[in-house]
Amino acid sequence: LDSTPLFLTGNTDTVYTLTMLDLKKDGATVIEIPA
Repeated sequence: LDSTPLFLTGNTDTVYTLTMLDLKKDGATVIEIPA
């Protein structure tokens, strides 16, 4: 990653993501995140 991000983050080595889940539409959902 570039050390001059376009937005402020906690640190520049971590990739941040945002996910929106519609549980009414999709039902029960399992999310696996590797460590």
